[in-house]
Amino acid sequence: MHKINTSRVTWVNNAVIQYYQKGEMTRVTQKELRKLTYLGLETECDTSDGCLRKEHEKLQLLDVGSCYNPFSVYEQYEVTAVDLYPAQPSVKQCDFLDVELTEEATPPKNEGKNSNESGERESSLEALETASESAKSEVDRVVSSVEKDQKSTPNSESDEKIDTDLQTSESVTSISKSESDANVKEKGSEEMNKKSDKSNTIRFLRKGFFDVVVFCLLLEYLPSPKQRFRCCEKAYNLLKPNGLLCIITPDSKHQNANVHLYKLWKITLGFLGFSRIKYEKQTHFHGMVFRKGLCKRAWELDSDRELSSIKTTNVKSRFETISYDKIKFEMYIPQDFQDLSDSDEELPEKCMKLS
Repeated sequence: MHKINTSRVTWVNNAVIQYYQKGEMTRVTQKELRKLTYLGLETECDTSDGCLRKEHEKLQLLDVGSCYNPFSVYEQYEVTAVDLYPAQPSVKQCDFLDVELTEEATPPKNEGKNSNESGERESSLEALETASESAKSEVDRVVSSVEKDQKSTPNSESDEKIDTDLQTSESVTSISKSESDANVKEKGSEEMNKKSDKSNTIRFLRKGFFDVVVFCLLLEYLPSPKQRFRCCEKAYNLLKPNGLLCIITPDSKHQNANVHLYKLWKITLGFLGFSRIKYEKQTHFHGMVFRKGLCKRAWELDSDRELSSIKTTNVKSRFETISYDKIKFEMYIPQDFQDLSDSDEELPEKCMKLS
């Protein structure tokens, strides 16, 4: 059994418990309602029902890039753990960037097609089995015919010819039957493997279904700022109103080293409709919790204002190349601005100086 990472996983669990079970959700919901009243905006769901979780229900948690499904040890979650390359059977294979989102009770578009393909495969198996049975019947028919001729023809030369014909017929038919049986077994094995792979693969996820989506050390594996944004956009669409997106991103430097980038994350996700309700810098990671708001427009207005302000802020030289016009659709990480002095290009020169 894998040992739980008590820093990252426990941090996320504590944040979720604080929000859903210790009154944080009610507090931030009331605060947002006051905000909407002030701005003259309306909620996008019924706060008396759809936006508030019932206490007795388990939380639907989607763990993206899960690897070994660490949240399965907590009883309060109904976990859907996905990864591109799962490390254990409880984690489903899923390409999160390409997974299709569907409405509740809406069948996948290819469901009928898959069903037809399955029917065709089953028909193919039945045909192979029928061929095998036909081959067996042919052997029985030839044997019966030869025995009958043998009784009615006592000539020894004729007997030898009949025996030869019988052996040849049995040999050919035996080969045909063996090949047919082998094809049936091979086809059956392929079908079992396909069914096994299909049962452990997720190609569709339901919109507005999850209470929590977790990105733990995930965004850093995506090479493009636009791909990171698409990941968060997909999380927004999968979450219920008031749902949480929990992000853990690695960073062993001091808190202010990359804080500018994480301020930009807050702005970018605000344009999506998220508000940041928790942020902590731990020794080796930044922990952030974003909440899906009840009115997207309210958080877009906040992000517009913050973006205008941050454009005039003095930042470290390595962040001066950031294009603020793209902030609405891109998310940057420290590796995007790696200094040349930190790359492998200068390592030989540094080693020579040290020696």
